[in-house]
Amino acid sequence: MEDQEFQPYQEVQEVEELIQEEIDNAFKDVKTQVHTFNSDDPPEVKAMQTMANGSTITTITDTSATKEVISDIDEKTEKDVLSSSISPIPGIPGAIPTIPPEEIPNIPDWVHIGWKQVADINVNDPNNISEEDYYNQILGEFYFGKLWLNAGVVFVSIFVTWFVTILGGGLGWVIIICAFVASYFKISVNRFYRNARSDISRELAIEKLETDTGEESVEWMNEFLRRFWLIYEPILSASIVQTADGVLVASTPGFLDSIRLTTFTLGTKPVVIESIRSYPKSEDDIVVMDWKLSFNPNDLANMTKIQMARKVNPKIVLTIRVGRGMVGAGIPILLEDMSFSGLMRIKLKLINTFPHIKTVDLSFLEDPKFDYALKPIGGETFGFDIANIPGLHSFIRDQVHATLRPMMYSPNEYILDVEALMGGYPIETAKGVLKIKIYGAKELRNTERFGTSDPYCKLTILGTKELARTKVVNDTLTPIWNETFYILLNSLTDNLNIEIFDFNELTKEKLMGMATFSLPTLEENPVQNEIQAPLSFDNKSCGQIRFDAIWCPVAEPTETEPNPESNVGILRFAIHQARDLDPRLSIVGQYNPYAEIFLNEKLVYTTKTIKRNNSPIWEEAVELFVTHKQNALISIKIFDSRDLVADPVVGSWSGKLSEFMSEVASRNDWFTIKDASSGKLRLSGIWKPIILNSSSFDCSYVDPIGIVKLHIKNGKINKPVMGKTDCYVKIKVDGDYRGRTDIIQDSINPEWKDEIFYIPLHSERELVELVVWDYESTSKDKKVGVTEFSVDKLITKNEDGTLTSKGIIEETSQLTLENSQRGSLTYAASFHPTLISEKATKENENTTIDELDYQSGVLVIHLKQAKMEKRETSVEIIVDNGLFPSAISEKCKKQNPKWDQIMEVFIKELDWSKITFNIKQFNDKNPIGSVIEEPASLIEKCKESNKESGGDNGITIPISEINNATIDLNVRYLPMNYKLDPSETIENMGILHVKVQNAENLIGVDRSGTSDPYFQFLKNDEKIFKTKTVKKNLNPVYDEEFVTNVFSRLRDTFVIEAYDWNQLGPSKKIGQGVFNLVDIPTFEAIERKIPLINNNNNNNNNNNSSTVPSSAGSINLHLRFEPQMISKKRITSGTFMTATKTLTGVISGGGESVVKGGTFMVGTGANIVGSGVNLVGSGAGSVVSGFGGMLKINDNTTATRSIKSQEVTESPTEVSPPSVLTNTPRSSSTETTSHFIENIESVSRPELTGNLILTLIEAKELVAADAGGTSDPFVKVKINKKEILKTQIKKKTLAPTWNESVSIGDLTPGAASSSSIILYVKDYNMVGKDEEIGEYELKLWDHIKLSNNNKVGDTIVKDIWVDLIKVPNGKLHIKLEFTLKAGKK
Repeated sequence: MEDQEFQPYQEVQEVEELIQEEIDNAFKDVKTQVHTFNSDDPPEVKAMQTMANGSTITTITDTSATKEVISDIDEKTEKDVLSSSISPIPGIPGAIPTIPPEEIPNIPDWVHIGWKQVADINVNDPNNISEEDYYNQILGEFYFGKLWLNAGVVFVSIFVTWFVTILGGGLGWVIIICAFVASYFKISVNRFYRNARSDISRELAIEKLETDTGEESVEWMNEFLRRFWLIYEPILSASIVQTADGVLVASTPGFLDSIRLTTFTLGTKPVVIESIRSYPKSEDDIVVMDWKLSFNPNDLANMTKIQMARKVNPKIVLTIRVGRGMVGAGIPILLEDMSFSGLMRIKLKLINTFPHIKTVDLSFLEDPKFDYALKPIGGETFGFDIANIPGLHSFIRDQVHATLRPMMYSPNEYILDVEALMGGYPIETAKGVLKIKIYGAKELRNTERFGTSDPYCKLTILGTKELARTKVVNDTLTPIWNETFYILLNSLTDNLNIEIFDFNELTKEKLMGMATFSLPTLEENPVQNEIQAPLSFDNKSCGQIRFDAIWCPVAEPTETEPNPESNVGILRFAIHQARDLDPRLSIVGQYNPYAEIFLNEKLVYTTKTIKRNNSPIWEEAVELFVTHKQNALISIKIFDSRDLVADPVVGSWSGKLSEFMSEVASRNDWFTIKDASSGKLRLSGIWKPIILNSSSFDCSYVDPIGIVKLHIKNGKINKPVMGKTDCYVKIKVDGDYRGRTDIIQDSINPEWKDEIFYIPLHSERELVELVVWDYESTSKDKKVGVTEFSVDKLITKNEDGTLTSKGIIEETSQLTLENSQRGSLTYAASFHPTLISEKATKENENTTIDELDYQSGVLVIHLKQAKMEKRETSVEIIVDNGLFPSAISEKCKKQNPKWDQIMEVFIKELDWSKITFNIKQFNDKNPIGSVIEEPASLIEKCKESNKESGGDNGITIPISEINNATIDLNVRYLPMNYKLDPSETIENMGILHVKVQNAENLIGVDRSGTSDPYFQFLKNDEKIFKTKTVKKNLNPVYDEEFVTNVFSRLRDTFVIEAYDWNQLGPSKKIGQGVFNLVDIPTFEAIERKIPLINNNNNNNNNNNSSTVPSSAGSINLHLRFEPQMISKKRITSGTFMTATKTLTGVISGGGESVVKGGTFMVGTGANIVGSGVNLVGSGAGSVVSGFGGMLKINDNTTATRSIKSQEVTESPTEVSPPSVLTNTPRSSSTETTSHFIENIESVSRPELTGNLILTLIEAKELVAADAGGTSDPFVKVKINKKEILKTQIKKKTLAPTWNESVSIGDLTPGAASSSSIILYVKDYNMVGKDEEIGEYELKLWDHIKLSNNNKVGDTIVKDIWVDLIKVPNGKLHIKLEFTLKAGKK
C-alpha cells in the first residue's frame, strides 16, 4: 500500500529529472565568464570585453566564436578570434555600443577571457566526461575543504606551537597562535552554519508555501533568475567594471602608478529571493513589500551535474602597480567567496504615465550579513585571508554598516527615480536651478580675540561638497556681500545650510553662525524674497542673514506639448573619448591625456588623467547652467600630463553651443580635433530648458528703475581715544561701491557741503550702506561706524506697477560698530524713477522716444575689454567735476584685460557733462592712462556703431598716455524726467570776473578828515583779493581786476570790507558791503553799486562798543559771470584741481597741456606778505619779507595775485581772465621727466613774460633721519639764494604730502636769473639744526619751452616726478604752471 502511494510521487520526480536534463542540454553552451583584462586597458574596453564574452540563447552554438585566446595562434587567427569575441550581442536590451574591432588594441596571450578558463573547462562537450569524474571532483573538493583542511589547520597549529616553544617562546606566543586558530575556526563554523541554514531555509520555505500565506516563496522567480543570470551577468559586469575602473583611475594616489581591475566575475549563482511579504493595506498608489534576499555562490543544493561542473564563484582581482615603466611591478589583491543576506523593504510609487513607476524606495529593515575572503598578498596560491587576523573582520563589518546606515538602513531610504531614469536623463541629473542672492548679515558674533572677524558665507547641502562661497569682507560684523549664485539641484528633499566663517590664512577658520533653509518649501512657493534667517551657534542666537531664494525647475515635456524653446537652461555636456591623438608632441609617442572644458572661455571642468593612452576614454559628464544658449561658446583643450614641465596642449576643439546641439540632434557625436594632424573627440549633450518665474528670474542685466538722490549733511562722532578724527563717508549699495565724500579734518562734528550723490537702483529692496571712516595718512584707514537704510521707504508702488517717490526724507541715524554706538550721521534721501520702464514700453510699443531730448538720465556703460600690455588693471569712472569715482570696475590680473562689466552713472546735464575713464594699475593712486568723453557724443557714436554692426559691439577708444592702447565699451542712455535744483545746474558754478572801478563818499577817519582807503574781498569768509591803497581820498579810483572760482552762486557769500590804512598801527575798518550772484546774468557785463555800512561811530576807535549802523559810502563794481564746470578740491590729494570745462571745451586733466585764455586759478585763500605790507591770509604760513613778488598759496586758495618781481609795491598788476581749457591729451609723466615737448628747442620770445605757480605735491622713498625709522620732512624753495617758500612739517613719514604752492611773477623765458630754483628737502629737529635729506635744482627753462604758436594767455602745465640728489631713490612730485603775458615795451 505504501509503495502504491509513493509511486505517483516517484513518477513525478522522474518526469522532473527528464525536464531538467532537457533544459541542461539546451543551456549546456550558455556560459558565465570570469572577465579577465589587461590592467592597462581603459574601462570602456573592459566593458566591451565583458559584454562580448556573453552568449546568446540558442540550442546550437558555434563554439569557435568563444574560442579561448592562446599564445600559439598566428596574427591573422588572433585577429579573427578577437573580432568574433567582441561583436555586439543581438537582441539584448541595454547593451552598450561596442568599439569597432580594428580600434581595440591586441590583448596579450596571457589574458584569459571567460569563466571556463577559471573553472578549467575546455571546449569539448562536457557530456563526454564520465559521471564518476564529476562526483569525485566535487566530493573531493568538499571533503578537502571541510575535513582535510580542518585537520591540516590543527596539525599546523600544533607544529607551530612546538616550534615556537623550541625557539624559546613563552605563553604569550601560544595565546597569539590560539587566537589565530580560534578566529579561523569561528569563521569556518559560521560559514558552515550559513550554508546549512540556507539549505534548511529553502526546504522550510517550500513547506511554508503550502501552509503560510504571510511570506510567499518565489521559487519560480529564482528558477528564472538561475537561467537569466547566465545571460545578464555580462551586461551587469560590464556596467560595474566601467564604473569601478573609472573611479579607480581617478582615485589613484600619486605614489602608485595605477590601480586596475584584472579579473572580475559575479559567478554562476544569482541572487536568491528567499521570500516576499506584501502589505495590501497600503495606499492605492503605493506598493510595499519585504524581500528576503541572499547571495550564496557556494550553495550546491538544487544544482544539476552540469551546473556543478561549470560552477564558478565570484572573484575580483585588483592589481596595484608600484613603480614606473620597466621598474614597476603589479601586486594582485584577491577578493573571493563573497556572500550576502538581508531583509529589504521595497516601496513602489505608481503613476499613470510611462513608465508607471515614479520612485523605488529601498531600505534594509535589519543589518545585512555579509562575508568574503580578502587576500591582499600572495594571490590564490599563497594568499592569506586577512579575516583571520583577530578583530579585523568585525572592524571591517562595523565600518561597512556605519557607512550604509545613514544611506539605506531603516528608517533611512535610498530613493531611485525611475521616471527620470527611463525618461532619458541620468539619475543624478539636475532637476532645476536655485537662484540664491546673499545680501548680507548683521549682529554676528566676533570670533577674534584681537580685532574684528573677516566673515564669508558658504553654502552646503547635508554637509556635502561646497556649493558656493562669497567673498571675504574684512573687519566687520555686518558684512554686505550682494552676490548671486545659481546652484543646480537634483532634488528639493534636503535642507540648504548657510554657514558663515571667519576667514584666517594661518589658523583654522571658525564658524560664526549657521542658518538652515528648507528646500521643500520651494515646491509650493518657488519665489521667496527678503528671507531673514536667524543664525545660531551652539544653540544660541548670533545674528541673522538676509537672502532671496528662487527655484526654477526644468521644463518637462507632456503628451501634448514638447519641451518649450528657451534660451536659458541646463546643459549636460559629456566627453566620452578621444581617438588617435597626434603623437608628435610626445617623445615616447604616448600621452597621459586629460581634458579641460570651458564655457565662454571660463574653465568649468577637468577630467581625470588616462595614463599612457593616445585613445583615452573618459566617459565623464558635467552639468552647466547656461544663461544665453545662442551666444554660449563651448571649448575643450586636451593636455598631456607631465611631472616636471608645464603640460602642453595636444589638441583642442571649440564651437557655439547652438551649433553643437544641432550636430547632436543629427546624431553626429564625433568632432575633429583642431591644432593637430589627427584625432577626434566623441561628445554628447542634453539641453534641458528652464521654466522662468517671470521677471524675478532674469539672468541678464536689469536696467535701473531709478536713482536715489542722497545728500550727506553732517555727523557726530563719539569722542575718540586720542584727538579728533578726519572723517569721510563711503557709500555702498548691496555691497557695491557707489561713491565717497571728501575728508573733514580734525573734527568730531563733521559737516559736509554740497556732498550730493545720485545712486542708480535696480530694485526697491536694495540696501544703502553708509560707512564712516577715519582717514590715516601713514596707515590703514579706521572704520568709525556704519548705518544703513532700505530704499523701499522712499518708494511708493502704484496699482499699475509704476513707482513714484515719497518725497525727501531726512534722518539722523545711529552709527554702530561691533554692536556698540559710535555716533550719528544726518542725511537726506529721495527717489526719482527712470522715464522708460518695461511696463511702459509694452504699453507704448508704437511710441518712439529720443533719449537725447532729456538732459538727465542714467548712462549704462558696458565696459568690455582693453588692448594694453598692463596687468592688474581696473577702471574708475568720474562724472563731471567729481572728486572721487562714481563707479569702479573689478581688477583684471591679465594683460589685455577683459572686464565684461556693466556699470551705471547719473548724468545731470547731458549737454555739458563730461565723463572720465581713469585706468589704474595695482593700488596706485595716480592713473596710468585716461579717456575723457562727452556723454552725448559717446551715446551717438555707440548708436551708430551698433546700427552698422547689427549688435552691441560698441566702439573702440584710444587711451591717452599709454602707447597703442585702446578700450572697448558700449553705452546706453536711460532718460529721466528729473528736474534739477538750481544748485545742481551748470549755471550755478563758474568763474566770476570782478573789476573794482571806484568808491564814493567814504568815511574820513584821519585828523585831516580824509582816509587812506583800500578794499578787501572775502568769499565764504576767506580773503581772495585786496586792492591797492589810495592816500587821502574819500572817492578813490582803483581800476583793478581779479577773478575767482564760484562753486555755488546760491550758497557762496561775498563780503567787501573797506579799511583805512595806518602806517604805524593796524588798519581800521570803515565799512562793509555784501553782494550775491543769484541775479547776475551769465556772459553779460553789468555794473553794480554796493552800499557800504559802518557799524561803528565815525570818529571813535575800534574799542567803541557802539553798534549803530550808518552809511559808509559805496563801491562800484563791474561784474561778469561765466558758467563753467569747476573741479572740487581734494584735501588729501596730490592733484591740483582746476576748472574742468567751460561751455566751449573740456580739460584733459593733469599732466602737460597748453591752456588757452588766461591765468590758472587755484585754491580758496592766500597768505600774502610783501615788503612793507601786512597782509595776513586765512592760515598760518611762512613770511616772505625780503623778496618782492612772491605769493604763497595754501591748498585752500582759489585766487592768485601776481606781484612784479624786483619791484616792491602795493599796487597789484593786472590779472588776466581765467583760461578756457581745451581737450588736449596729457602725457605720462608720473615717474619720469622725459616728455616729447622737451625734445623741441625752445623758441626765444623776448616780448613775453610770465607768472609761474610752483606746486610741491608730495615725496616718496625719503631717507629715514630719525631713530624711529622715519623723518619729519619739509621743503624749502629758494631762488637767487632767497627763501620764497617753506612748507608745513609732516611728522613721522617717508612719503609726505604737502600740496602747497608759491607764485613767482614777471619771469622772462630763458633769463638766467630765474632759470635755477633750488628745492631743499629737510628733516625737522626740535633741538639742533635741521638735517638736509634731499636736494633738487629746478632748471625752469629745461621744462618750460615755448614755440612760435604760444601767445599771451597761454598756460603751460608740467606735472613731473624728479629725482633728489644725496638721497638714493628719493623722489619729489612737483607741478609747474607757467602763464604767458605781454612783456615790457
